[in-house]
Amino acid sequence: MRLLSLAIIFFTSSVCAGTIQLPSASDSPSSRAARKVDERANGFTVVIPEGWARRTDLKMPGVVLIVQATAKDRAANCNVRSAYNDRLLDFSNAEYLRRVFPADDPTELLASYKASGVNPQLLRSGRVAIAGTQAMFAEFDFVNGSTKLRTFNVQFLGKGFLYTLGCTDTPERYSNSLPEFGLFLSTFLPKPSLQR
Repeated sequence: MRLLSLAIIFFTSSVCAGTIQLPSASDSPSSRAARKVDERANGFTVVIPEGWARRTDLKMPGVVLIVQATAKDRAANCNVRSAYNDRLLDFSNAEYLRRVFPADDPTELLASYKASGVNPQLLRSGRVAIAGTQAMFAEFDFVNGSTKLRTFNVQFLGKGFLYTLGCTDTPERYSNSLPEFGLFLSTFLPKPSLQR
């Protein structure tokens, strides 16, 4: 419960500032080690929240990892899109954010969702630190079939990879899922690819 209240404070109190801080996870290091996913071929490692599982049966364009809560009544999931390009090595993350998100405007990020047929309603946007790196975030609602969903989406550049991380749940359960989202996002670490 303590973690949930911290999550709500962190995710709601700094909206005006444009920068938020992820809630810290409270599970044990040994428990995390067992749930760590090494996706070094795609340039990262991350810890899956307790009670969640990796999904390999779902195919989403560009998504290299999707994890989902295993309880039957839950729609919560997190995913990672990771794309490597040698030309991205010439750009710092700060320069990338300045060019793609001038004045922290998430229009380009939201346009990619609109192009796929999703019509997102922006709730807020700004900056968040992921693995010690500033990232652009956008929080928005959208309708998928007959279900309304809320997502927290993050994008940044690191080691030649463009990373997009998304955590989604229904608006009614979203606040309850924030500690799990915080664990997923706060344990994400860019890693050099084994293939490079």
